[in-house]
Amino acid sequence: MILINGDSFTYGHGLPDCHVEPDYPGPVASEVAWPKLLGNMLGVEVINRAQPGHSNIQILRDILNSKDILPTDIIVVGWT
Repeated sequence: MILINGDSFTYGHGLPDCHVEPDYPGPVASEVAWPKLLGNMLGVEVINRAQPGHSNIQILRDILNSKDILPTDIIVVGWT
């Protein structure tokens, strides 16, 4: 599994299928953002944990405080 953290670019903000409203029942992030495309190309599960508006320190805190990262996971960070 690949875990991806980043900001709005990684999230896919601004792409046609992206919705950032917290109550919107649609996708968590864009299906055409680069993390999803990467997973499709590699044939692996990708979890896009990017959040619009996150700074580098927030991205780092999210990674360091994550309780479900396994030693076999790959972590990709999209710094702002």
